[in-house]
Amino acid sequence: MNSSTKPQYAEIEYPFPLEEPPVIYCPLCGNPTYELNDRGEFKVNPCQHLAFIFLGDPSTFAYKSKDFEYRITGKDLKDLSFENFKEFIESLGYDNKFLTLEVTHRGMGNRRIWYTDNYGFDYALYQ
Repeated sequence: MNSSTKPQYAEIEYPFPLEEPPVIYCPLCGNPTYELNDRGEFKVNPCQHLAFIFLGDPSTFAYKSKDFEYRITGKDLKDLSFENFKEFIESLGYDNKFLTLEVTHRGMGNRRIWYTDNYGFDYALYQ
């Protein structure tokens, strides 16, 4: 697979502490990927382009589209992390109409822990 047909991958780092994790918006339609309710709980708000939300800690998917679920059927996910995530996405057969945003951020106060989450968007579904 040459670079012009590989899925696209962008790394974004918020260098300053945040009270809440950043809300990531779909680059195609502008839809927020999740919403916070009054109790501070997250609710996934998928648009047609969102393929997945992968939380680096605890290394689990918060959301998977039906197409993405189909593509990962039979894959071993137990060692999946943000360190090997790019190669994992390339192995699923996506082309350059797929974008993964790797977002790194940290908490405020005593929670100066860094988090990395991945958001996948399928441009082939653009309408």
